[in-house]
Amino acid sequence: MFATLRKHQSWLLAVIIIVTIISFVAYLDPSHSRSQGGGGQSSGGEAGSINGEAISIDQFNEARREGRLFYFLHYGKWPDNAETEKNGFDLDNWAYERLTAVAVMKKMKMTVSDQAAARTTRQILGVKEDQAFSAEEFNKFVQEQLVRNGVSLEDFDRFVRHQVGLEQLISLHGMSGRMITAKEAAFFYQRENEPMDTEIVTFPVTNYFSKIDISSKDLEDYYAKRAASYRIPERVELNYVRFDLTNFYGEADKKIAAITNYNQMVDRTYLEKGPANFKDDKGVVLSADQSKANLKKDNRTYLAREAAAEQARKVINAIYEGHDENYVFTTNDIYKAAAANKVTVHTTAPFDERSGPREMVLPRQANSVLFGLTDKESSDHFYPTGPLASEDAVFVVGFNHRFASQAQTLSAIRERVQSDYRMEKAYEMVRADAEKFDAAATIGLSKGQSFDALAAAQNLKVRSLPPYSISSTNTIFKDRGDFESLQQSTFTLPIGKISGFIPTEEGGMIAFVKGRLPVNQNIMARDLPLYLNKMREQRQVAAFSEWFQRQATELNLKRTISSKPAKISGS
Repeated sequence: MFATLRKHQSWLLAVIIIVTIISFVAYLDPSHSRSQGGGGQSSGGEAGSINGEAISIDQFNEARREGRLFYFLHYGKWPDNAETEKNGFDLDNWAYERLTAVAVMKKMKMTVSDQAAARTTRQILGVKEDQAFSAEEFNKFVQEQLVRNGVSLEDFDRFVRHQVGLEQLISLHGMSGRMITAKEAAFFYQRENEPMDTEIVTFPVTNYFSKIDISSKDLEDYYAKRAASYRIPERVELNYVRFDLTNFYGEADKKIAAITNYNQMVDRTYLEKGPANFKDDKGVVLSADQSKANLKKDNRTYLAREAAAEQARKVINAIYEGHDENYVFTTNDIYKAAAANKVTVHTTAPFDERSGPREMVLPRQANSVLFGLTDKESSDHFYPTGPLASEDAVFVVGFNHRFASQAQTLSAIRERVQSDYRMEKAYEMVRADAEKFDAAATIGLSKGQSFDALAAAQNLKVRSLPPYSISSTNTIFKDRGDFESLQQSTFTLPIGKISGFIPTEEGGMIAFVKGRLPVNQNIMARDLPLYLNKMREQRQVAAFSEWFQRQATELNLKRTISSKPAKISGS
């Protein structure tokens, strides 16, 4: 194989920009084929129109296959439903985005030379300009990666040429964004990296619990006003078949053993990504041996998940066999398909949209999709058309039963209501005391009093914080959101001023900016070239996005294939 497919490089920037501009929203791909091929709609018919010209289903499927290729090159894996959902990727939406971009290129009469296409192909495949381009290795890539996953050589060529065209458009119409000077970049760098010398006083909510008396009448009034929020929400029960990855590691090991020079491939991947990109949970760079071991573990897991998904798709195909719009699905279909494939059907405990099924640890977005399954609409809302994947298993799921929402009496949940009442009242006291101190401190500081003395007068303890800037990552608070709130509240504050009340997870705080420290010039000199290039890219994206949005709006895209969050198809 070629050394390593190039990911996240300039040739990807074009598609990433287009995705940002058009911003279609969907969680899962609703029309993915249940086979291992390219998927999509049946040949013939129309998928909408652009600029008054019809989009044929064939054109739509071509764009969709380009989306599969893009996903593979961007993430290193071919898309399945659980994987695409995790990354917020939808193939149907991507196809429409691509078709819109192609229509803009057509409108601008863009042409792509063979030389430019060849150059981008080298970039994608990681072949250097002075390196021989092996036809044998390329054909192997086409057969083992593209064709096997439903993408043709023609699809690859079209994808490359569209990438080149988009890059040309970005270079031309985003050029104004690259006009920022090094002096301007230095100003923004210092502004974002200037450390602040800050003190805070905190108002822990737990300090107020003992001050709260709860009478029966108060609790009853509190519950009566919020009874709706204490209802047991509508819940759904699913049937499912689980394929544990542990049952497929043996098959994954066989595939790995059949790969020639596997260790050398892992070594190349490690060097290509760079040792600094392999870290533990605490951000410490791992040793080369540990990094490579993690790469092998990830590869093994991926292959096991692919094998499990293949078995899951057999069950799904059996569920769908013989069904059409006139032959509705039933809860018994999954049992018949499971019996035919010698696997067991389980049933989840009832779950609501927020919590999701405890039997499947899935991304939160998937919960709303699963919760939307029903037997009341079209058949593909009853059984998803593809498997779902968690960290340790692959699932086939189907609707079983829906439970209506129901009220709960105060006596049944008295402790919970008491806790909520106490917390709400405590937060009210926190805000009142913080605002009282804020008013007194503002007056005191204007008269020349110190922040420490003002805090002491209110029996508040001052905490000095380590220096931080608006670009710093959280090393101060347990909660990331609390730190970001502090950054935003103090970033523009003059020296000697206070922030006002800042709500936190544990109550609240008020910050005082004592001073601003100089930026480390050695670090700035080191980082500024990269920062300047990043700013230019951001400005280029912004300039191109503004131009492209106008072009795309004029094209008047109309879709006939719609992605709905209530549909799923098959990390």
